[in-house]
Amino acid sequence: MTIGLASLLYSINTMMIAFCSAILIMFNENTWMSVPIMLLASIPVTLSVWMLFPLFVQMFIFTFGRGIFDRKFKFRY
Repeated sequence: MTIGLASLLYSINTMMIAFCSAILIMFNENTWMSVPIMLLASIPVTLSVWMLFPLFVQMFIFTFGRGIFDRKFKFRY
């Protein structure tokens, strides 16, 4: 599940890079028009990464962090 979430975050970022580069290629002479389009398109991408990144960090810590057998116990005797 951690690998799937990492792949999702990676694909969202690369999709945004590809979209911005396509917009810059299409509006080569009119750069003033491409900036607002890229800013509006980056709002949902930024929100999704902002909400998914803490989940990714928690999943990474729970998966690869301290296991249940590495805990220190207080003995009662």
